Amino acid sequence: MAEDAQVSGYLVPSNTRVMINVWAIGRDPNSWADVKGSNFEHLPFGSGRRSFTLEYAVANLLHCFNWELPDGMKPADMEMDDVFGFTVARTTRLIAVPSPRLPQALY
Repeated sequence: MAEDAQVSGYLVPSNTRVMINVWAIGRDPNSWADVKGSNFEHLPFGSGRRSFTLEYAVANLLHCFNWELPDGMKPADMEMDDVFGFTVARTTRLIAVPSPRLPQALY
């Protein structure tokens, strides 16, 4: 935030990193009194097939490949700092080297 602000009676000082948990808000029945069932149409970008497709793709990548850091790098050598913006991104991109774990006919 660029300047101090009052939000629901709480003081939020300037330069505070504010993260909003859209997943929790979208699933809080107190926030959506007029919505029935488990429809997620009020969540940004929806949560239908794309959510399942992403999970399926990641599961396949994890199942079909072994993953290593490049050039003998150790996990302790990884840069874990982040940069706050529209999204939170790492200052240094993660580079992972895949090697097939299963015969190619299976994926």
